[in-house]
Amino acid sequence: MKKYAKWLGIVIVLLSLLMLLPSNALATSNHTSPWPWPTPINFAFEITTFSGEVESLPDGLVPGEWVIAGKTLYVGFGTRFNVSPATIQVGDTVQVKAFKKQDGTLIALQILKINPNEVKFVGVIEEINDSFWVVDGRTVIITDETVFHGDSPDVGDYAGVLAEETEEGLVAEHIMVVDAVRAVIHFPGVIRSMDESSWVVATPAGDKTITITEDTVMQGDEPDVGDRVKVWASVTLEEELIATRIVVTDTPSEVHFKGRIQEIATDYWIVARQTVLITEETTIEGDEPSVGDVAEVWATPTEDGLVGTRILVTSLQQFSVIQGVIESQEDDVWVIAGSSVVITIDTKIIGNPQVGDTVVAVVHTDADGIMVARNITKIPGGNSDAAPNPPAGRPRPGSGKR
Repeated sequence: MKKYAKWLGIVIVLLSLLMLLPSNALATSNHTSPWPWPTPINFAFEITTFSGEVESLPDGLVPGEWVIAGKTLYVGFGTRFNVSPATIQVGDTVQVKAFKKQDGTLIALQILKINPNEVKFVGVIEEINDSFWVVDGRTVIITDETVFHGDSPDVGDYAGVLAEETEEGLVAEHIMVVDAVRAVIHFPGVIRSMDESSWVVATPAGDKTITITEDTVMQGDEPDVGDRVKVWASVTLEEELIATRIVVTDTPSEVHFKGRIQEIATDYWIVARQTVLITEETTIEGDEPSVGDVAEVWATPTEDGLVGTRILVTSLQQFSVIQGVIESQEDDVWVIAGSSVVITIDTKIIGNPQVGDTVVAVVHTDADGIMVARNITKIPGGNSDAAPNPPAGRPRPGSGKR
């Protein structure tokens, strides 16, 4: 478990920094046309990712049908790129993320142009020379163009490498160095046991033993077994977690969280990696539960663990996406691209959309077939001049009850 904690923190730190080095920020073009987004799109567990060569492109590029790695997909104004679409040519290698409809149609969400010879990895520095390094057992050629970031390198430190595979071998373009003694991870949990020199903290990823020193900064309430904590810890070369900072919160009378259902058993569920005990007093509401659905949990912490008091289940199979123009806004019902959508106090509305604006709405279809909006986002620049103007001073919907 210590090894898992070490690598989880190191990989997140290094890759987060490394990914920023050569990449341009994702840019989204915003237009009024809703093509090619159908109404609605079922997306539960239907997102696919693949890489390959661009085999054909339409004359106008966007919108249009692209063929990538033998797959035809629709590329619209909502598709995100890391470069201008005009710079992508037949033969280029790209990475695609797309909606896959029930009929197999692919609708591109994101297209990233990549260098097929680019290599990224993270590992321990095993050898340092003027012309090459050995990182995680791989020899990396150092040139005058290699850019170094982070700490001064030493054998035993961690390095994130961005390199190009050539006939001579891996030629380093960027190397991010993190001093082994500075590798820090951060995680929440509950105190399971404690003594003067170490604590055992239960986390969603399992129990972690942390070492307490005189330099550990304690904040918040007086710590006790069962209290909730946030821990910052350094990972040593011996894979030991040294707590640098701990924030303590007294055990609440009730906890509330939301996440995917990972396991369903007679006497317990696992939701968002947390075990919830199911008793005769546990109330289960909403859709019929299945692994992969979303559950909102209210539970009471006890010595035996979290005892569920109420669980609200939302089946992801009932979610869909609608993109189009708002045609009307009457009380708590909006008409978007011809579909009536109910607005509730739980609906997140982003960008203050009005009649005539183009929006993307994520909706949940209940057992009666009514579409209830989870969130509605206005697409910047998506206002239609031909659409009627909303009445002045119209109050924002969303005060009704589900």
